[in-house]
Order: sequence, then C-alpha cells, then structure tokens
Amino acid sequence: MGYIMSEMKTLDQYLKQRKGRWYYVRRVPLRYAHVDKRGLIKSALKTSSREVARARRDSLAEADDLYWSALASSRAKGSNASAVSRYRAAKARAFARGFIYTPVEELSAQNDMTEVIDRIRALEGSLNTRQAVPETDALLDTAPKASIPISEAFDLYCDKISIGDQKGKSPDQRRNWRKVKARAVKNFVGLRGDKPMAEIDRHDG
Repeated sequence: MGYIMSEMKTLDQYLKQRKGRWYYVRRVPLRYAHVDKRGLIKSALKTSSREVARARRDSLAEADDLYWSALASSRAKGSNASAVSRYRAAKARAFARGFIYTPVEELSAQNDMTEVIDRIRALEGSLNTRQAVPETDALLDTAPKASIPISEAFDLYCDKISIGDQKGKSPDQRRNWRKVKARAVKNFVGLRGDKPMAEIDRHDG
C-alpha cells in the first residue's frame, strides 16, 4: 500500500486539487530564484480529469525547465541554445493553455482575430504579474526566434500536441499511428534535410 501511495504521489507531482479542479503548483528552484522572481508558481489546469491534468502538468513542467535553462544561459547574448530553450518553453506552455504556438502576425494575416482575442483574454490573469513574460512568450509569440528542425517539431507534435488524438489507443495502435507519420518525415528529411521549420517553403513541398 505504501509503495502504491508513493507511486501515486510521484505521478501527481506538482499537482494540487481544489474543489474538483486541478492546479499546477511548483516553487522556483533556489538556483534560479535570482532570475525568476515568480516564487511559487500556481496555474489553473482547467480540468477535473486527472489524466488531462497530468498531460498539461507535464507540458508546464517542461516549459518551466526550458525557461529556466534559457534564463541561465541568456548571458551569452545571441546564444541560439538560449533562444531554442525559450522557444520550446513557449510551445510547451501554449499547448498546456490549449493553444498551438502560432505567431500573432500569422493569425492576423489569416484574419483570425477571434483567435487573437481569445489569446489576449487568456493572458488577462497574468498581466502585471510575474507570470507575464512566460505567458506572453507562449500566447503572443514574444519568445526569441529559434531554429527548430523538422525532426524535433515532429517529436513535439507526437508527444504533446496530438495527445488527444491518441487517447484510448493501445500501445500497438499508438506505435502504428506514429510510424506512418514518421515515415513521411523521414522521407522529407532524406530529400531536403532536417531543415528548420521556419525555412521550409513551397519549393521543398
């Protein structure tokens, strides 16, 4: 019984439940406290499902780990490693908030102002707080531009963005689901190389 309780506690790390709803609660590690003044991080996961809460918790935990990595290496100005970490953090955080990381300029060009307004509304609770920078990175594309290769973008899609599409599938079904898509990515990389997503154009298509 003690082992089961310990395992459950590990599975629910950084998770707190209040009135049936789940929250991500995590304290900024001491080694990053001088660069991240948020102190105790508390974010509503907007779900009563433990499974969904865990998935969103995983994204936020990854986002914070990457964000701290970016802050720690930001002294090296122009460092792509720092930019990549912050960019990945923004993508993971956007997913946890129920959005796909998309440049606002792109949304505006598509005349998708409803999406822009939804993102701004989602930010209202964090404006003028210590959460403002990471949240605006995620929802309004304020993170530094970074070069993310197609292979890493594919892993992010499979492991994070499309988790809802895989819900209810058996391990074999998930492997087959991924295998078909992985073949297409492998063929593209074989023909055009593992190009950064931002550099893929019609000619590649």
